[in-house]
Amino acid sequence: RDEFASFDSTLLDKEEIIVLTKCDLVSEKEKKDKKKSLIKAKKPVVAVSVYEQDTIDELKKLLRSV
Repeated sequence: RDEFASFDSTLLDKEEIIVLTKCDLVSEKEKKDKKKSLIKAKKPVVAVSVYEQDTIDELKKLLRSV
């Protein structure tokens, strides 16, 4: 957020989605714990792996809804 603000403060007014990438490299428990901790930010959180099509589909669906 600080980097966005220093580049263009109007970016802070846009909708945000938190995307966790490379989720194929961590355990399900780690993903669940990380998502749980980030949900406190009150932003949509999605875990994605390029090797898991269902995670890509979930991200696409979320992007269409924002």
